[in-house]
Amino acid sequence: MIENSLVNAARGIFQETTLTSLTHITKESPESIDRGLAVVIPVTLLALQRKDLSDLHKLLMQAKATYDGLSPDADFAPFAGSKTEATKQLLEDVIGDRRLDVQQTVSNYLNIPADTVYVLLSASLPAAFSVLTRFGQDWDETRVKDMLQANEPDIVSKIPAEFGPLVTDTHRDPAMHAGVPPVTAADAIIDPTHTSPSSSSEMAEPHIHTKESVKKSRSGAGIWWLLILIALVGLWLYFGKGCTAQSTTSDARDTTSMPLVQ
Repeated sequence: MIENSLVNAARGIFQETTLTSLTHITKESPESIDRGLAVVIPVTLLALQRKDLSDLHKLLMQAKATYDGLSPDADFAPFAGSKTEATKQLLEDVIGDRRLDVQQTVSNYLNIPADTVYVLLSASLPAAFSVLTRFGQDWDETRVKDMLQANEPDIVSKIPAEFGPLVTDTHRDPAMHAGVPPVTAADAIIDPTHTSPSSSSEMAEPHIHTKESVKKSRSGAGIWWLLILIALVGLWLYFGKGCTAQSTTSDARDTTSMPLVQ
């Protein structure tokens, strides 16, 4: 068990004023906002954890330019000031080009609008980068990567089981296919390019009774019955002919001794 959970640290940043701001923006209840953050924060952190050092460095520099001064007192509500487009681009770079599918999956699970999920994902970014960079004091990608690696079990455990292991951004990093867990239903939604080897049960052809298969089966059975019938007829002709001849001879001999009927 890790000593400090990145997920818990990022969620702890959302104090009452920030949560109130998010409820005003989304028109959702505080309970819905809290449930949404509980999902999108680990999703965001897992997406970052799946990046290699090169991509992670680029994202850290992008976040550093997007969020001028990260601090525990920062307002993480999105769409504030002139950072709207920068936040949108950063979110797409973090989640990958399946962002809309991720939004819809979370929306369906939480029964909240996809637009609300987008707001929460956007708000989760500065919170995640704050805890990863010690509130903007250390942007070293190796240290950040080590933190994410150490927290991976905790991050995954906080993602609802219905989502399965989320696979993000594999369009931009095809090599990650070799290291991800087997595909699940959620993977197919989030990343349709993610595949895994078929099991032996999947490779086995199912036995389905169709008109064609039944006709074929009956045709095969009919051939065997015809062969058996031919064999029986042959045996009958061979043995029956001999028995008939013997019976005819015996009858001929017997009639000579029989008295004539007047």
